[in-house]
Amino acid sequence: MLTDLDDRKTDFVFSNTKELAVGSKSNKIMQDAIKLMSGDEINRIYEKLEYDIVPISATKHGAYTIQTLLNYSTNNSHKKIISKYFAKEGEFLLSHEIGNYTFQKIISFDNKLACNFFLSNFQDVVKSELGLKVFKRCLEHLDEYKNDIFNKVNEYKELDMNVYTQLKQILKNL
Repeated sequence: MLTDLDDRKTDFVFSNTKELAVGSKSNKIMQDAIKLMSGDEINRIYEKLEYDIVPISATKHGAYTIQTLLNYSTNNSHKKIISKYFAKEGEFLLSHEIGNYTFQKIISFDNKLACNFFLSNFQDVVKSELGLKVFKRCLEHLDEYKNDIFNKVNEYKELDMNVYTQLKQILKNL
């Protein structure tokens, strides 16, 4: 595999793509291969990963692979396919100790999808220390949805008053 990469051959990653993505050593090889790929080859990787991209993003080694894939996803075709495969279960990455890093990357591809995840899981997200931290980090990308978020905060006045006050202050600063 390393010799193939030296020769700029990346075809081997299209066999057992999911397994390569999560391996303790193979994920590094996969990342190196992704860095050499054309846009069409990156699309093929997404098609191989399909909806398993979300659970792969929540694994120690798979998260690195998926984040590299996202870093090298640069065209509209990539944006559409990212939205497609993360839409089904991407919300579970919000408060996941590993997956939240990938979530914070996908928000730059589809902030509407990310906002919908926040709004549909709002109470669970803001009651979790990690979820609230991720929410704060992502807010700068959600400016166009500020009113929707503000309305959602007002719906949850029964939240812990400290969390409610904190959320109101955060939104005020946007």
